[in-house]
Amino acid sequence: MLNPVIAFFDNDTIRKRFQRIRQPLGENYTKAFLVQRSDMWAFNLRENISRIFNQSDYPKYYPNSANPEYSSAMHAKYEEILIATKANFFCTRYFAWIDIGFFRKEYMSPYEIWLPLNFNSSLVAYTEMKGREPELDPKRIVYTNAIWLAGGFFIGELNVMTRLAEQYMRTVEMMIGQYKVMSSDQQVLYVLGNYGHGDTLIQPYRTPNKLS
Repeated sequence: MLNPVIAFFDNDTIRKRFQRIRQPLGENYTKAFLVQRSDMWAFNLRENISRIFNQSDYPKYYPNSANPEYSSAMHAKYEEILIATKANFFCTRYFAWIDIGFFRKEYMSPYEIWLPLNFNSSLVAYTEMKGREPELDPKRIVYTNAIWLAGGFFIGELNVMTRLAEQYMRTVEMMIGQYKVMSSDQQVLYVLGNYGHGDTLIQPYRTPNKLS
């Protein structure tokens, strides 16, 4: 990837390897940070998430609603987005999140990320997987593993991304505290879409072929 990258790791060996891979681009293209899970908001939710998952009648959609570490890792995306946008290390207007899982190939041709066509800079762009059903409440969304958006890649303007990350984190805490449910980031985004009171800040992009 030829864009500047901010990356977060909880393993220093992997962090250093990542830095070596990116080294040909120059020092000003990569910021790689070592983080401790115990210091992170997302992983401090693990105990509460574990209690929710351990309920006898709780649905098991592995790993979304069965593995507390996975759920916490998904929420950490938005905590890290907040760190990145507030620091704005590269003095850029736009930010994108990309899950590391997109980079499973040993080699990929160099590429750059650009804003999508018809992008609305007042919203954050996601890929829409299925149409959103506004009547679904948080419990129904989690218990049916409902999906509206793909959570692995999203892109938006700095201030809008900051606001979305803050909304996301509030939604996580609302789901845990008020509804006693939790799952992956994709279910949280669905709840955010249905309970965002008209201020969800999301621009869904449909895939070329409708998914059923």
